[in-house]
Amino acid sequence: MVPQVVDADAFLGEAYATGSFLPKNPGKAQWYLHQSKQLLRTLYNEKVGAAAFDLGMDSLSGEGSPRNSIKAEHYFQQAVTWHYPPAVNALQYMQKESHS
Repeated sequence: MVPQVVDADAFLGEAYATGSFLPKNPGKAQWYLHQSKQLLRTLYNEKVGAAAFDLGMDSLSGEGSPRNSIKAEHYFQQAVTWHYPPAVNALQYMQKESHS
């Protein structure tokens, strides 16, 4: 499984939720968004840095779950450990925001 499948499911979920590109369909939106989260967790368990990063972004933004900066930082640190460079920028951003 590759992270792009997760992104595709998330995109379809958002498209169905907002009615962008596709007719609005809350049931399909919920199914695709749930599927995306399940795939992300599977990839995270397989130690895929991109999955840890995406879970961090979800935790930081509060998309699909309550905003939790502590969880976000944990996921970003894990992504760095698993050699996903964009997570370094996310951690730097969080540090900068906490000092503002």
